[in-house]
Amino acid sequence: LGRHAEGPLGMSLLDEWKLGSGTVHALALARPDGPAAHIDPTDLDTDDERALAGWLADPDRPKVVHGAKQARRVLAEHGWEVAGITMDPALAAYLIQPGRRSFDLEGLGLEFLGREPVAAGGADGQLALDADEHAESEALMRRARTVLDLGTALDERLREVGAEDLLHDMELPVSDLLARMERAGIAADRGRLERLEQQFAAAVRQAVEDAHTAVGHEFNLGSPKQLQEVLFGELGLPRTKKTKTGWTTDADALMWLAGRTDHELPVLMLRYREQAKLRTTVEGLIKAVAPDGRIHTTFQQTVAATGRLSSTDPNLQNIPVRTDEGRAIRGAFVVGE
Repeated sequence: LGRHAEGPLGMSLLDEWKLGSGTVHALALARPDGPAAHIDPTDLDTDDERALAGWLADPDRPKVVHGAKQARRVLAEHGWEVAGITMDPALAAYLIQPGRRSFDLEGLGLEFLGREPVAAGGADGQLALDADEHAESEALMRRARTVLDLGTALDERLREVGAEDLLHDMELPVSDLLARMERAGIAADRGRLERLEQQFAAAVRQAVEDAHTAVGHEFNLGSPKQLQEVLFGELGLPRTKKTKTGWTTDADALMWLAGRTDHELPVLMLRYREQAKLRTTVEGLIKAVAPDGRIHTTFQQTVAATGRLSSTDPNLQNIPVRTDEGRAIRGAFVVGE
């Protein structure tokens, strides 16, 4: 680092992240003029680690990182703060082509550099358990070089579309903020979520029982084919829009049927699906509660072409707002210590 860290360095990580905690298994650094280095954190002595931490935290040492948010998030688990990230090729490509489906390093490298994909670990840079150690280190260093070269190529494109300031003044600072939010997580009352799951599970069972009673026999409410046979065959209800698999039974169709028949099955089906969806949502939240009692969602900056954020693992943006059940679920998010 003392000899080669004056100019911008490309950095690539091999890491694991789950439920708000993670580990860096290796990182690679690459310079524009050729030298690259592979670093195993477990091999660092005290002086080495101090030097690495100092370089990472130095805002005057420019760094190019693909997925800056993820890097900041997992490096902080080792007590390493990161400053001086001047380019994130994923964010840059998003500003240039916001409607793009994927911003993975392999795809961007192939398109903008004509460089064949180099995978280190899994497809997302996470640890591959059966990987060859030497091949992994070589691949990780090549990825770091790709990150650096891609940053240079995209920097020129950013200037062409007038989005350079947007990257530096908006997207990179937001990625830093999101990394800290993801590590902090949101405190959740697991006991309350478990009680809600039981409540919704009981409502699902009741809806199934009521539907069977209304029809006069049991059938699989989750089977579109069986539901079509019951609605349009046995009950003779007005037929809905024709699809490749028969007559549609989606929510709009069931609401339409509910307004054109006195039979209660369409309303019961709507209730069943609503309660089943709420139960699935709560089950996902329960599984996402980390040992620290918090939910560490992942915020996505490069998914929506409009620029809005989305969240995954779990999706915290699909919890109903206007219903009592939705408000009950939201009430399980509490003030943490």
